[in-house]
Amino acid sequence: MSSRQVTRWVRPEELKSALFVVWVIISGVMLLVLVAPFCVPADSLAVLLPECASMRLHGKPCLLCGMTTAFIHIARAEFAEARAANRLGLPLYALFVANELALALFLCSRKRVGRAGGEAPFNQRACTSRGDRS
Repeated sequence: MSSRQVTRWVRPEELKSALFVVWVIISGVMLLVLVAPFCVPADSLAVLLPECASMRLHGKPCLLCGMTTAFIHIARAEFAEARAANRLGLPLYALFVANELALALFLCSRKRVGRAGGEAPFNQRACTSRGDRS
């Protein structure tokens, strides 16, 4: 089979659009995780979230055991308690916040580029590169 006969399964523009959608969805979930401790009482969160399967089945904590408690403590600015609940709580929380900031900056830069009349918005580029004119 020659290289000309090989058909690409996904065009780069479509892949870029799909990855962007996945990033936005995952960031939405992260935002809910970040906001929940501020909006929902801690005892309600404990009832809503399931018990760790590792603890239930094996009696041993998993890597994420105590993460909900750590995030609740971080929301209350109780950083020592958050570290005691799960050592990875603070770094993971910081990573979530950094992701949300990166997405916000990316979306703001896209709006500015679209308004300036330079580059077409992300969705439009993906559609017009395939020849779709919707």
